[in-house]
Amino acid sequence: GVLGGSVDAVPPSYAFQQKLTPILLGVSPVVVSAYSIVTVRMSNIVLADEEEEGEELESGNTSAWLRDIAISFGDAALCSDFVDVTNEEERLNDTRTVQCIVQPGSAGLHPVKLSSALQGCADPSEAPWIIFEPT
Repeated sequence: GVLGGSVDAVPPSYAFQQKLTPILLGVSPVVVSAYSIVTVRMSNIVLADEEEEGEELESGNTSAWLRDIAISFGDAALCSDFVDVTNEEERLNDTRTVQCIVQPGSAGLHPVKLSSALQGCADPSEAPWIIFEPT
């Protein structure tokens, strides 16, 4: 709640510190519908302890960082059933790529939202947009 304020007070604000939050690099395709597969590229993802120690799970397996993230398209739809499709070059560059299945949602133009339970949300001002088509 609001504790108090005055006409002269500057409202509280925040700034994204990209070194602390996930970064959404891109999404394809940009036109989706329910149950289509979307590829999402991201970076600055904090890996679980066992992964940081060089015991990363092979591509395609569910690892802790996949369970930590959520991807949605505005308030229209969620993505589910994440699969890590990151290649070796991306791993070396601290980039991750996942594929997921778009769940039913509202048609229209929506920003892609990436959030992490550990790190918070990717900067929404940098978010790519998708077109959600009805099926």
